[in-house]
Amino acid sequence: MEAWEVIIIGGGHAALRSAIAAKEDNASVIVVSADGTGNSGDGDSTGISSSISETSSRGHRNDTIRCGDFLCDQDIVSSRTGTASNHLADLERWGVNFRRNSEGIPRTDILPGHHMPRVSGCGDTTDVEVQQVLAEQCMKSGISRRGDTLVLRIISTANKVHGITTLDLTSGKVTAMQCKALIIADDGFEGAWTSSSIGGRGMHLAMQSGVSLRDLEFQSWTPFGIPDSEVILPLGLLSEGAVLAGPGGEMDAESASPSAMAAEMAAGGEGWSLDLRNIDSSAAAWYSATFNHTNLRLGLDSSSEPLPVEPRVVGTLGGIPVDIDGRVMVGNWQLVFTGLYAAGEAACSGLHGAGVAAGNRMLDALSGGTAAGTHAGSYAGVSKYSGSDKLLHQLSEDESTLDTILSVVAGVDAPRVGEIRSTLSNIMTDHMGLKRSEAGLKTAAEQLSDLAGRAAGLRLDYCNSLLMNQNLVKNIHLRSIINIAQAAVTAALLRQESRGTHCREDFTDRDDENFLKHSLVGADGAGEWLPLRKSTRGSWLLAPDA
Repeated sequence: MEAWEVIIIGGGHAALRSAIAAKEDNASVIVVSADGTGNSGDGDSTGISSSISETSSRGHRNDTIRCGDFLCDQDIVSSRTGTASNHLADLERWGVNFRRNSEGIPRTDILPGHHMPRVSGCGDTTDVEVQQVLAEQCMKSGISRRGDTLVLRIISTANKVHGITTLDLTSGKVTAMQCKALIIADDGFEGAWTSSSIGGRGMHLAMQSGVSLRDLEFQSWTPFGIPDSEVILPLGLLSEGAVLAGPGGEMDAESASPSAMAAEMAAGGEGWSLDLRNIDSSAAAWYSATFNHTNLRLGLDSSSEPLPVEPRVVGTLGGIPVDIDGRVMVGNWQLVFTGLYAAGEAACSGLHGAGVAAGNRMLDALSGGTAAGTHAGSYAGVSKYSGSDKLLHQLSEDESTLDTILSVVAGVDAPRVGEIRSTLSNIMTDHMGLKRSEAGLKTAAEQLSDLAGRAAGLRLDYCNSLLMNQNLVKNIHLRSIINIAQAAVTAALLRQESRGTHCREDFTDRDDENFLKHSLVGADGAGEWLPLRKSTRGSWLLAPDA
């Protein structure tokens, strides 16, 4: 049995940043992921938001709270936006090639969700460049990274972490890994709507361990999805002269948020397009990969005609509830799951609330990863390993469970991953999109319950070995995301109002009196509510009626 002081689940920006922070406290750190160690990060090339061109971060804080429709935890927003410039400086120091202004400092653009220029990036390669420099810092620090490792279970006793069991796909063996602190920093569950990823595994592991997930009813949308493909155009094109137009004419690019633009598109009907023909050639060089991709793969020439676009889910805002240090909370703000942390897309940090401003997703990944890694490294330095017997017992059980799965011969009519996933996407698109109603959500709940039953009998075409058995991995991931989707529908039914990206046709108004609070849904489907955090003094930094 291996022992590491800090284990991190994930492979994107939040995971690598938390590993760097934990290592700074001299903890032994390993990053494990079901994907390869060279994955491209969290998939958001918008950039990182900060107030480097302003005298204070107050404007960034207030815009973030308004964009979140006042469901943000305001002390956390204040902290995250206040340190945003530091995270930008770290990336620049480590080698990210940001676009620069005439003064030689990172250029800032005004994008949806902001009233001032705040978003810095390097065109359509921002996500990859940030991932690369973080990976380089991990290598320089001697941090171990292990891909092709599927986490099977979190082992804990009385809300205290002992470690995890994993399936090492490179050897086909089930292993136990002991730890003092565990950080969940993998993906959101946007794969319930799209076909580009699945995600949600870390959230499901936490829910299995007794953690209720927070604000699952809220998603992040982009207006720039290319129909009938997985391609999403970078939001930064708006600051370069791109024009979004639909049946009613051009849309104002200085919108309340990217999701608000998507909602306006949905309300306006079909026939939206993005005109890139007037983009300056010097700016176009920063988006050459996008233009080449749409041309070569989709046969769309952006230099001669507008590109068709549609709203698309690009991220989820709800997830594992954490405090300002990234510690996982259990049911309320006073009870901590000892040794368990979360960051990035898997976490619900309180920064976004009901909607996310451009550039704040990457900010949350970096700031949340730093906070979780710093606290986990410090905690590991003063705590002891525990639960060895329970880890070994669970290791034996998981080995038997996987052997049983391999031995079951499914009938020829047993469903496969593609069929179930397509059905899941249709359910979520039809009933958990930009327009929702009680009738539709109840229909979704019934359909997901049936789908979960069918997914329990997924056909395993490759059952000779656990070695690199990606068929098994996909089956496990799909069952996880269906369970998260069920919890999300429950949360959407509980919130009988319209707020941010949660738009109820039967409750069209925002209802601060009854629903200015976080939703919580557990593995048993039971719903609860969690009060918002205000300032450290207990008063609003920005009142909901402001």
